[in-house]
Amino acid sequence: MDPGAGTGATWNQSIYNNTLYAGTSPCISVSPTIIPPASLTVQNNHCISDQPSSQAWCWNNAGGSFNCGAVSSLVFTNNILMPTAQAASEGYAVSNSFQPSTGSVDTVGAGLNLSASCASIGTSLCSDLLKVARPASLSPWDVGAYQYQTAGGVSPLITVQPEFQAITASQTATFSVIAAGTAPLNYQWMQNGAAIPGATLPSYTAPANSADGTLYSVTVTNAFGSVTSGPALLSVSPTPGQLTPSSSALTFGTVYIGTQSAQSVTLTNSSNSYITIANLSISGAGFTVSGESSGLILGPGETATLNVIFAPSSVGSVSGSLTINSDATTSSTVIALSAAGAVPVHSVSVTWNADTSSVFGYNVYRATNVSGPYTKINLTPVTTTQYGDLNVLAGQTYFYCVTALDANTIESIFSTPAPVTVPTP
Repeated sequence: MDPGAGTGATWNQSIYNNTLYAGTSPCISVSPTIIPPASLTVQNNHCISDQPSSQAWCWNNAGGSFNCGAVSSLVFTNNILMPTAQAASEGYAVSNSFQPSTGSVDTVGAGLNLSASCASIGTSLCSDLLKVARPASLSPWDVGAYQYQTAGGVSPLITVQPEFQAITASQTATFSVIAAGTAPLNYQWMQNGAAIPGATLPSYTAPANSADGTLYSVTVTNAFGSVTSGPALLSVSPTPGQLTPSSSALTFGTVYIGTQSAQSVTLTNSSNSYITIANLSISGAGFTVSGESSGLILGPGETATLNVIFAPSSVGSVSGSLTINSDATTSSTVIALSAAGAVPVHSVSVTWNADTSSVFGYNVYRATNVSGPYTKINLTPVTTTQYGDLNVLAGQTYFYCVTALDANTIESIFSTPAPVTVPTP
């Protein structure tokens, strides 16, 4: 969710009972470049994302460090966050609309079992909006793993709001909306509150001569009701912006096969115009990038951080590049990448017993003294009960501790330190 709004606009947003697949991106986010909803309600949603909780649900609950807009009033209850690996292991798949493959599977044991209500309320409660029947098992259904129906039809619900758009003069801007509800759904786009003749599709492209500060919204109707989106602001800059990277090259040095190294580059809008990042592309074996999704809009002076990871699969030097395509003065900003893969001489395998409670993953810490300080050595939460530490020195004694993370990335206390001495060749 990246709702758009204009100066002085106030509106509310509610998101209920959705299955949201994001991969390496947030499931729901509020952009800092627009006016956020006056109140945001997020309840009973099932988020499948490999981001930590503060990024998967992104509205400055991380103190702004993830470039999210602030929300004045927030209701956030009964939501589930699941990494993609866990979703796959429990039988959820895109091809199955993220419904469990069997009736006995449920998301981390949380949900509402409504089997007993089907007889009294009707079968509409026992199937999702795709008309797929819910399993009548004793296990709880996943809260948010289905979009609930009500008997007699579903009034329109906007699941993805029109977003703030920023363009340079002479460009066009396309606004779009995604809505759910009983078909057929009818759309009517509005400009500054007035209906636009012929604009009756889920998307609308504003002409190249549109004025700066114009607000676009859409009303979605069906036989059971109507809903109007929040207003999305169009910003028109007279000239292209200037995108400045914090570095023109990232050098990772030697990284052992089986491990990974991370570096970041910060992009700054050093102009007085808005900049839209169209897409990111990366080349070079073993390099991947995460951090900001395509379509990100940077206002004057705003920054975005991209995280680049090198995980070699073979020995030897590797060169590559990260390309950021945008509507800035220089349409393609290129960051050179270099690294080398190597085979480690020594390694330590750390294993532990699984936590008896439901966990999101584990963190592994290492020190050279039993009293610390301990440094986290895994870049992302470990979803198994084993971790291979390949960055060790011959003859050195290390002490390892493990912590468990819940679905909200709240960390447990440290385990008892375990000493390991690396052999000397």
